[in-house]
Amino acid sequence: MDVREFPAKVKGMLSDHAEDQRKLVRLFKDWKFVCEREVRGERALAILPPSDVLHHLSVMMDDLIVTTGGPQVWDTLSMGERQIRADEAIHQLRIKVREETFAALSDTEKESIDFFIWAGCCMHKELNAAKGGNTKMRSWWGQKGIEGPVLLMNKDNTANAALGSSKGKERAVTMSTGGAQKVLDLAGSVFRNKDDKRGQQDSFRYYFEAELGNSVQWPDTSNTRYHSHGDAACEFLVHEPLYITYLEVMKSKKESRTLTNIEENVLRGFSCTKTKEEITCFAVYNQCITHPYLRMVRNTSLNILDLGPVHVQLINHLQCLIMDVNIILGPDASYKAATLDKHPFERPEAVYTIQCAAQDTTTYPHLRQLLVQFLQGAQETWVRFTAEFSPGGSIDKSTTLQRRHAFMNTTNDCNEGALGSMRTTLRRAPHMSLNYFNSSFMYKKNETSTYVSTVLGTDDWMRLRRKAREMEGQHNEHQRRKAQAEYDCEVVRRNRKQDARRQEKRDATEAKFAAFEPCTSIPALRSLRVVDIDFQLRWHRWFDSSIPASKDMPKTKAEKISVLQQAIGRYIRHEVVEGNTSKPGAQPEETGDDNDDDL
Repeated sequence: MDVREFPAKVKGMLSDHAEDQRKLVRLFKDWKFVCEREVRGERALAILPPSDVLHHLSVMMDDLIVTTGGPQVWDTLSMGERQIRADEAIHQLRIKVREETFAALSDTEKESIDFFIWAGCCMHKELNAAKGGNTKMRSWWGQKGIEGPVLLMNKDNTANAALGSSKGKERAVTMSTGGAQKVLDLAGSVFRNKDDKRGQQDSFRYYFEAELGNSVQWPDTSNTRYHSHGDAACEFLVHEPLYITYLEVMKSKKESRTLTNIEENVLRGFSCTKTKEEITCFAVYNQCITHPYLRMVRNTSLNILDLGPVHVQLINHLQCLIMDVNIILGPDASYKAATLDKHPFERPEAVYTIQCAAQDTTTYPHLRQLLVQFLQGAQETWVRFTAEFSPGGSIDKSTTLQRRHAFMNTTNDCNEGALGSMRTTLRRAPHMSLNYFNSSFMYKKNETSTYVSTVLGTDDWMRLRRKAREMEGQHNEHQRRKAQAEYDCEVVRRNRKQDARRQEKRDATEAKFAAFEPCTSIPALRSLRVVDIDFQLRWHRWFDSSIPASKDMPKTKAEKISVLQQAIGRYIRHEVVEGNTSKPGAQPEETGDDNDDDL
């Protein structure tokens, strides 16, 4: 089998939504087209009558000799040079034949051959939608001018805030965050640390088993598992008093009678009503969207390419919740209206707690507004991450048969699971080669032992041993490590070269700015060209951080003049000092692109 037949037969790829994966898809698609055309051209050339082949070769050689400079120049070339040019000419002949062959096909046949489609993992869609909801919810506090949830500072920032200078305190506050996501992360590090030698795992389970009669495990937020933050939010709401009590027990158990900084942060976050409002929003989304969506898509028989209507339904359901949050927060809320799939809540006791909190508007006055923001942020993210299903797109225009030929699972679990298996295996056997791991993994996955025991004979075993010795002699793993090291060195060299070029541009800009005399006459600004106004703004931005960056600068001349007038006013009043490059706006903006070293 020709290796080029493999990419030619691939009809689609499933991955997460990261840009490196999208680039891989684009590269694979290009490779698929090239391979398909090459094989098609070679096969078309192979079935041509000998007379036609001779005619094509004759024309090709005549054109080649003329292109070279004529027979006299051709005769002066070495045999190696002639062979190189002849091979290139034959390659061009194959391209010509394959294009003619492909052009002769019907439009339906062409579309079927070139059909290739990409889809993004449903788990990654849901994960990013929850992140989008949290981001919009977190920004609401600042937009409304309301002090947000309590800050949860790390050990260094806590020390700076307590003992440092005013600038140190300001920086500690600026660099610290709080809110539901932060406290749920920290709780995972305390109650279920991904490092089993740290945290309170056993003590935590024993305490809750004694109190509740059954074992409880904190969702795996320390490992950032899918929908773990939503599950953790529900878990906290259901057993909130026990978590507060357990943290106090932890404190009393210690000889020092104090909590560590991270434990203190968890207690502080769990005790903050604004943080609890955010946690409640996570729980609502988890019960109304996350678990119903997972129930709908986590089915191995489903084709992700058929899930366009499901995502339309999801976005519409989010809109219904946004328009009326009482669908879930009201005292008469029902799963039949609140959940995406109309099935009972995954954690009904958490929903009961949510509804009780929603009625207490004195303690939780911002809950409804925060929930609307969370749902809006999630909806906007869902729209962005389901773009492959948009009307007029590749999936929307594909036929049922095409989607069946490009069948893909709804999630990227196979790849994610394989990567996780490799990490845990290499943690146990760090010197295992990648080739050995791949062979062992495929041996189990493909049930090779059954094939070996039922099919292979003595001669087959001899050939396998011989092949194994050949592979060992090639030192593939050593070559792979060497290639990785060489690539890393090349990246460093390229980055240093790019840094040097950027530094040269910055130096040139600084020299130009140092010799520049700014316009300080407001009436004279009207006569300046736009390019001169832009340069004036760049000069002021060198030391005046109030001037927006180029990407945020107004587009019209009048608006730019208005910004420049304000900058000149600050400059004349000595509110900013020329040459003070310690401010945020001090770095001169670079011009031009550095794309010559792009991969």
